[in-house]
Amino acid sequence: MAVFTQDLTSPQVIFLIIFAYLLGSIPVGFLLSKWFANIDPRLVGSGNIGATNVARAGGFRLGLTTFFLDVTKGALPVLLAMSLHLSIETQAVLGLITVLGHCFPVWLNFKGGKGVATGLGALLILSPAMAAIAFIAFSLGYGIGRQVAVGSMVAAFTVLGCNFFLLSNGFMASILVIMSSVIVLCHQNNIRSFLKNKKEG
Repeated sequence: MAVFTQDLTSPQVIFLIIFAYLLGSIPVGFLLSKWFANIDPRLVGSGNIGATNVARAGGFRLGLTTFFLDVTKGALPVLLAMSLHLSIETQAVLGLITVLGHCFPVWLNFKGGKGVATGLGALLILSPAMAAIAFIAFSLGYGIGRQVAVGSMVAAFTVLGCNFFLLSNGFMASILVIMSSVIVLCHQNNIRSFLKNKKEG
């Protein structure tokens, strides 16, 4: 925490914080769907602007492009901070802010995506090992539930639960807990739907 507080005295870091939020806020899925399919993904399927619903609305290629660009959004601010030799604590905070921008974009009245791909992009840079664990957890969750949302929630819960055991930096681990919690909260409708179907089944 002290290291990040010290970094906050730098104009570079203030700029990067603003940049990370605005970059995260770019609604890639919404824009691609409107530009290339003339569809508002918020009016289709789950109503989400993420890759899965964009694929549902505009096809696999649009969904894959959305996923790739959302991952890139998450990775870029962290990479910039790394290139400037800023602390890992600051890198983690920038990753979190980018996810918050994606989930609560100023351009769409603070109603955005669920943060999975953007969080993955940040995690790939911050902790490749944790990203690999999250991917395995996603694969297992998807294999069991046959839904991307189920895989995403399993991955988020896995990161939420195990990063304190795998990361030596407590501040960074705390930031990843917050990031995972945001992603889980953005899936609350999926969680309710999943539990309801299990109860009815």
